[in-house]
Amino acid sequence: MLVGLLTKNAATCVCVWELQKMTLLWMEVDRMPNIWCLEFYGEHIRMNCLGNKGCLILLSLRSRQMNCLVTYNVVMREWTKVPGCTIPRGRKRLWIACGTAFHPSPTARA
Repeated sequence: MLVGLLTKNAATCVCVWELQKMTLLWMEVDRMPNIWCLEFYGEHIRMNCLGNKGCLILLSLRSRQMNCLVTYNVVMREWTKVPGCTIPRGRKRLWIACGTAFHPSPTARA
């Protein structure tokens, strides 16, 4: 799976692609709803993405005026906004969902 920002002119949208095993080509499987993509119009968006066993993707989308968390359920092909993510007033900004996804395993060694 590959999640990325697709930008055309001033419009930006989040897309999900899947690598086809037979052809080794990327095929687009879904896009964030257009009404949500309009919120990014003309904005420079930064995105961090975390995955969970291939079934849930957490996206942190940030710009100067916006900070939001979105989840994408790969199995159900369903986008969901996480409520309550706002940019605090003042000089400091809230940076969220920066990290690395991992697969816990009882055989892992530290």
